[in-house]
Amino acid sequence: MNDPYKEAIALVGIAQIYRFQGKYAQAIEAFQQALVRARAGHNAQYEYFALNGLGNVYSDQANFPQAIKAYEKALQVSHQPDLKQSPLSELETLNNLGNIYKAQGNYTKALTNAQQLLEEGQKYYEQYARGITLYTIRAICLQFYTTANRAPEIQALASEPWTEFGYCTHPTQLPTGEMLKHFQARVADQVKLGRLIMALEFGSIGSIYSDRGEFQKALEFKQKELVIYREINDREREGEALEGISNTEQYLGNYPKALDFIQQALKIATEQGDLTNEIDYLSTLGAFKSDILTRQ
Repeated sequence: MNDPYKEAIALVGIAQIYRFQGKYAQAIEAFQQALVRARAGHNAQYEYFALNGLGNVYSDQANFPQAIKAYEKALQVSHQPDLKQSPLSELETLNNLGNIYKAQGNYTKALTNAQQLLEEGQKYYEQYARGITLYTIRAICLQFYTTANRAPEIQALASEPWTEFGYCTHPTQLPTGEMLKHFQARVADQVKLGRLIMALEFGSIGSIYSDRGEFQKALEFKQKELVIYREINDREREGEALEGISNTEQYLGNYPKALDFIQQALKIATEQGDLTNEIDYLSTLGAFKSDILTRQ
């Protein structure tokens, strides 16, 4: 092939297959080769993918020191201008680091990491909550329609005054017509994603406080998590958040509230036909009632 840019892309794909097959030595070798080729081809995106992939494999092996090193290098790459406009790369790596800190029982670092993720999620939400601006259009183009993989739907919509190479090649003015509708839908999706990231981190912070035995603080953040899931109409995660709040209320000795929250979660799972969570919530409810009887 003799094209470092394309070779890096192919090698990352091969490495990911090896990882999912549990062939960790081959995955590490392929990611390391991808890293070399990505740097040779000035391909920052796949340099990041290779480093983050290495971190994932080391984490799978519980080799946390090596995983942390790889993730920290990936974070440095994610700050490059070509990737900075699309902060999802940084968020993914921060989340991976947070999982390691929690696995190690390092709650101080895990909490700091989750708070940083919450701030980044807030920034991501605010970036797209501005609506259709050249700034958000360029961010969408960078994230979804890079020059290496121009979107067919953008090509199909492109017309004068857009260039023959597609609007995202160099957006200098706001889109109109069908292309405007396309970008409005994309922006709306990213607004929702930003709120979802915030909810997940509120929940993560709540879980860390629970692990530390600080249940009142845990309850505060889990309630914030619940508010957002209801806002974005994520019923499955709403039920899971309700179960988490129920468990926290139980630890605090607020048994009537705990019972009410788990019953709300069960109602959602039943309405959604979510058999897996329905069984989980019924089990939680049964254990809760058994605990109440034991205490009487």
